[in-house]
Amino acid sequence: MQKATPPLELARIFEAVQPDLVRVEQEFLRHVESRVQLIPQIGRYIQTSGGKRVRPALLLMAARLAGYTGDRAVLYASVVEFIHTATLVHDDIVDEAEVRRGRLSVHSRWGNDITVLLGDYLYIKSMAMALTQDSLDVIRLRVPPLRERRDDIPLLVDHFLEKFNAGRQHPIDGVSHAAMARLMAHDYPGNVRELENAIEHACVLCPGGVIEPDHLPPALAGGRGDCPVCSGTRASLRQIEASVLSALLRRHGGSRAAVARELGVHPSTVFRKIKALGIRVPSTHARRTS
Repeated sequence: MQKATPPLELARIFEAVQPDLVRVEQEFLRHVESRVQLIPQIGRYIQTSGGKRVRPALLLMAARLAGYTGDRAVLYASVVEFIHTATLVHDDIVDEAEVRRGRLSVHSRWGNDITVLLGDYLYIKSMAMALTQDSLDVIRLRVPPLRERRDDIPLLVDHFLEKFNAGRQHPIDGVSHAAMARLMAHDYPGNVRELENAIEHACVLCPGGVIEPDHLPPALAGGRGDCPVCSGTRASLRQIEASVLSALLRRHGGSRAAVARELGVHPSTVFRKIKALGIRVPSTHARRTS
């Protein structure tokens, strides 16, 4: 039986996984066997029609690069080949392709009805093959928490600054050395989300220029740390807005006009936010009633 042989250049690239590619071919033939004689007949016809086997080879190479040495890579490479083959026979019908790799396409030789059923069978068979294993967890990736990769903090800070600077009237130029030192020293129980919330908090408080320590949430600025923005859980937008607006009102002694100037918005916007968020304004600047 003629075997699918990749071109010389690919053969050199795939040389390291060639023994496994042979096993993939064997797995394909083994799993295409059926009591319905037409299925293995067409399966062998497809397999011997050529093909570079790029997809299973890439899967095998990726598994090796990741340090995997078990047998599942060959099985999943066979699954990939089954799915790719099913796609090809279906595509040939849609494209009305009479020839595939120099030979009559499957539907040209056996008809559309049989070819559609064969493609569906190959899809179902590929899933059944994959599910013979207890888990699809061939490669487990672990992303360490932010406290274990503090070198990423300055890069993440730059990213979040760019994000929150969009549309600002007075953009933030950066973070002072003192503020960055606080950011680098924090343990971030809320991981990257906590850092993002902290930078958003600082961007609201900072009128422009450089973020200083007093623009950071209390937990990072040296305060009590009871601000929902810097808690380990993901704060809602409403919590963030309420916390930031309350801090600004305290900073300006309850002056809505001063808060509006710092935020670059109309005072009526601040008034509506105060009312919507149920914030209590310090009595010295509360609206007097007649």
